[in-house]
Amino acid sequence: MPEISQEAAQQDDAPATVRLLAHEATNALSVVTLGLNALQISRDDAAQFDEVHAMIQQDGVVPLKQHLAALIDLLLESQEDLA
Repeated sequence: MPEISQEAAQQDDAPATVRLLAHEATNALSVVTLGLNALQISRDDAAQFDEVHAMIQQDGVVPLKQHLAALIDLLLESQEDLA
């Protein structure tokens, strides 16, 4: 098991919402990554390719965009609070 970096240790100080959004974004990115591998395998089967592509969009790309937008909004709000 790798050592926990200083940056990761400081993450415990981050607000729970930021940690949750980061976790959810990582989950969505995992769907995209696994889906891309599945696309490579299914490229010769048009129906299967379309199904995997739709899954990547619905369960990976769309939620990833939403989580990143929420994270950016939260970070911008925290910057405004500091100003």
